[in-house]
This record gives sequence, structure tokens and C-alpha cells, in this order.
Amino acid sequence: MSRVLAFALCLLSASSLAAQPQDPPPPPPPLPGTPGGPDGFMPFRPAAQQFKELVPTLISTLGDADAEVRQHAAMALAALGKDSVPALTEALKDKQKERRAAAAYALGEMGMWGRDAIPSLLTALKDEESTVKRSAALALSRILSQESMGYGHGGFGMQVAPGRAVTLPGAGGPPSVPPVPLPPKPSKVEPDKEDRPK
Repeated sequence: MSRVLAFALCLLSASSLAAQPQDPPPPPPPLPGTPGGPDGFMPFRPAAQQFKELVPTLISTLGDADAEVRQHAAMALAALGKDSVPALTEALKDKQKERRAAAAYALGEMGMWGRDAIPSLLTALKDEESTVKRSAALALSRILSQESMGYGHGGFGMQVAPGRAVTLPGAGGPPSVPPVPLPPKPSKVEPDKEDRPK
């Protein structure tokens, strides 16, 4: 009996403690680089507007000797969307073929967001360098195919055809993403001689 009474008292005291309102713990102080943080970070402000040197630095990186550096710079520019279109359009006229090819690649990765660069991409199709022409053709293909489907994306997208590896066109060097496997070919089945039309 004493055990039952002790258990009942424990339940009664636990329920009375749970019924008392408790103050929630104070929120942690904001960290630097977060909304309301000590550095005055503003949320939802585009990176290209927040960091004025971002687009020019990435554009200059499009001429880097390392193919993967060029590819990642192009993808970063594509992710910035419309903020980088004017600089990429201007880079299509650069003296360095790698920078021209990478600029075209980035515009294609933007999909419909690169639409304003179509006239410059058409000019790039007449470039003396085949890597630039190839990149411009690919960019136009991506921009126009997304437009025909009625959607676009504000960032880069890996649009890979089966059996193709992803690399920056004209970059030289190994692909940075392995090839997408080709779908299996259907097997040819010979019909029996009785089933053949006569």
C-alpha cells in the first residue's frame, strides 16, 4: 500500500510541475553572415549586388589555364542568372578563345535567363575557333529548348545527353562528371519463317 501511495504522490507532483508555465529559453545571438547578425547581412539580396567584385572576378577566371576552374566559374556565373548576362555577353568578344567558349557555356547553362544574349551567341557561331562555335551552338540549343518547353531555371543545370560526359566545351582535359550510361539497345528477334509475310 505504501508503494501505491508513493507512486500516486510522484504522479501528482510531476503533473503539478508540468502544469506550471515555463519560459522558453532565450534564442541564441545571431551569427555573422545571418539576418540580423553583427555584420548587417541583408537576406534575399542577390550575391552579385552584395559583392560587386563577384561577376568581374568570375569573368576573368573564365580565362584560367585550368579547365575545371573555367567550368566552375562558368557554372557560378550561370547560377547568378540575369546579373551576369551583360558581362558574359561582353566576354563573348574577348581575345582569349577559352574565355569566349566559357562565356557561351555559362549562357547556355542559364537556360532561358540567357535569352538576352541570343544576338551575341549568333555572332559567336561565326567565330574562327570551333570550340567557341560549338559552345555557342550548345548555348542556343539549351536556351531555345527550355523556351519551347515553357520553363527556365535561374541557375545551372546538368543537362547531359546519354553517353556524354560533362565538361566545359573546348576546355581540354578530362570531364569532371562521368558519362551518363547509354540505355540498352533493344535486341533484334528474328521472327520464325512461318510468321514472316509472304
